[in-house]
Amino acid sequence: MTDIYMALMFLLLIYILINLFFDNYLLYKYIELKRRIKRRR
Repeated sequence: MTDIYMALMFLLLIYILINLFFDNYLLYKYIELKRRIKRRR
């Protein structure tokens, strides 16, 4: 039972890290896009 619990915790940790990474990446791209629009105007 402990091995299954550890595996689930590990998968949850990976899932959280991936979500944080994608959120930061999308936020960075959004800010970059805003800056480009400001430069054009």
